Amino acid sequence: MFLVQYRGIISFVLLFVIALQSPIIMIFPCFHPVLRVLALKIPLSAYNSIQLAKVSHDLNFKKSFMSTFGSTILSGAIGIVMAYTGYGIWALVVQVISNILFNTVFLMTIVKWLPKLQFSFIRLLPLINYGWKLLATGVYVYRLFGAL
Repeated sequence: MFLVQYRGIISFVLLFVIALQSPIIMIFPCFHPVLRVLALKIPLSAYNSIQLAKVSHDLNFKKSFMSTFGSTILSGAIGIVMAYTGYGIWALVVQVISNILFNTVFLMTIVKWLPKLQFSFIRLLPLINYGWKLLATGVYVYRLFGAL
């Protein structure tokens, strides 16, 4: 489970660093800070997905619903207030980030799970054995249909 969190942090750092090199940013340079702030959603979503998987595994869908409902109401209110006060695109950015943040915090209080800093190569081997086939299929399909 630590691997998912680690991958989310790496994705965030890569997106944060290469945000200036994106073709969209070169066309619309005002999106540069927006993209960097929205990149915060990646590690938060990685941590949140583990919490949601634990809640789903335990069949506690009511807890999942309550946390999602509460975070949606709070983040929606924040986004609407910011939009009415003239924050523009930043109202949407804050709404997205606050939604995942509230959902993660609410589930953190319900689930009581914290990541451990441990790594198991024994658990990694079946994942690699399964994942390389998906990667090979994706590369093949991209090479086959990439020119379309």
